[in-house]
Amino acid sequence: MINSLATGGSERQFASLVRALRLEKIDLRLGCLRRAGAFLEGLDDVEEFDTGGSFLALRCHRARLRLARHLRSQKIAIAHAFDFYSNMMLIPVARLARIPIVIGSHRNLGHFFTSRQFRAQDALFRLCCRVVCNSQAAAAQLVSRGLPSRKVVVIPNGLPDQAFADARPAIPVSPGVIRIGMVARMNYPIKNYPVFLAAAAQLAAKFPNLEFLLVGDAPHVDEIAKAIEANEKRGMRIFGFARIGHAAGEIQPTPDLRRQYPVYSLGQLPQLVRQHVIDEVIFAAAKGDMEKIEEAFLLCEEEGVKTRVLLNFFPHVISKVYLDRLEEMPLLTFTTTPENEYLLLLKRALDFTMALVLLIVLSPLLLLLAVLIRLTSAGPVLYRQVRCGLGGRKFTVYKFRSMHADADLRRDELAALNELDGPVFKIRNDPRCTAAGRFMRKFSLDELPQLVNILKGDMSFVGPRPPLPEEVEKYAGWQRRRLRMQPGLTCLWALEGRNQLNFRRWMELDMMYIDNWSPGLDLKILLKTIPVVLLGRGAS
Repeated sequence: MINSLATGGSERQFASLVRALRLEKIDLRLGCLRRAGAFLEGLDDVEEFDTGGSFLALRCHRARLRLARHLRSQKIAIAHAFDFYSNMMLIPVARLARIPIVIGSHRNLGHFFTSRQFRAQDALFRLCCRVVCNSQAAAAQLVSRGLPSRKVVVIPNGLPDQAFADARPAIPVSPGVIRIGMVARMNYPIKNYPVFLAAAAQLAAKFPNLEFLLVGDAPHVDEIAKAIEANEKRGMRIFGFARIGHAAGEIQPTPDLRRQYPVYSLGQLPQLVRQHVIDEVIFAAAKGDMEKIEEAFLLCEEEGVKTRVLLNFFPHVISKVYLDRLEEMPLLTFTTTPENEYLLLLKRALDFTMALVLLIVLSPLLLLLAVLIRLTSAGPVLYRQVRCGLGGRKFTVYKFRSMHADADLRRDELAALNELDGPVFKIRNDPRCTAAGRFMRKFSLDELPQLVNILKGDMSFVGPRPPLPEEVEKYAGWQRRRLRMQPGLTCLWALEGRNQLNFRRWMELDMMYIDNWSPGLDLKILLKTIPVVLLGRGAS
């Protein structure tokens, strides 16, 4: 529900309507076009969609986009507008968002609006499933303008609360989760209970219950049954059980279930599929029973019944499982790293574009740092080092030289000063650093040449840091999984403390990044890394 005008008594009626519908366990989503009025007090989760005073204003277009996203994200099934303003706002947005049932409202207020405005509203009414009118005169007005009479519903103002109770049987038993989103300006009293209920019944009829047949003797069948029972309100039903190694009726389902279900033998499956409504068959067979269910599986495929197979007999803990194909050969794939090729391609395209742009924009700074390094210490400007990339592939990483030219030769004599645990070597005030190098390392300027590595495809902007080959040799088995993601300049560890973390926590953060990767996560890490780098936090 969305309200845009507060007018005393109607506020209380609006709040009463919301509470009454919630008492009937109808799932509502509330909102307002303009946050005003005491009716909002005591009503939680109220979304605001400010139109800016004009339906052509830029702010209103933004509000429409927010409203569309809200309708889709909340899975709204029935959208109801209460007056002219909410009709203009909600109806086109709800149709674009593919809301199943859209209800508009009309009052005979010709002296308030122009004929052009009414023509626009009439066009929108043709997109509605129903239009609620406050009087027979308003309904006749719509019919005379060409709206089909079957779409018009007359509900007088001030309909008594009893109308809601009278219409309650219109909703079928267990209709599933039906969310009603209503947009209202609410400058007049109206209670549209029967319309909501009739719309809910209409929607519920479109989504019949799904009947599941569970096949298998394994204890996991009972776990699946419990999960289906927990979703009964969403229209999921257990048709029965089919046991693999026993005759029908020999074994009863677990007493932990809410009710008893019929038990069949696997040989009865063809008859069940052909004589009863079974929407899905779930096989939860043990590893040794896979050959026994082969014929039943092929029968379901032939009959067009959706089939699912529980794959608990494959040893895996964190892998994501999906079906792939190599030509015509189906391959069951287990992976612990992101596999969405389109998103990974997008990540690569953004990396290449950003690296190219930054190399061009920062070229004066790169030249200045190169001159500074050349003038303050002997040795090459760039430091090259072999690192391990994706899958352990070795590549050469580029950095501005921040240490004296013989730094690698002096590492063994400084091993006792290492401040990090694990195979990583790091000293806070490393005596091998040059004066210019300390400044560059504090603000990560020495890593700017790695933009070339990103351009070449060796690295990404966000990802686990590329390790040295000798460090990888000392990794525990679970730590090697970080090599399955493209290495990067920054990651979660950079936000938590950079060089102040212990080695195990560093590895855990890399695993957390891999398990939760998305383009949105990359963007958040990049944005949060900027102030960390500019302030020199945690660097050494």
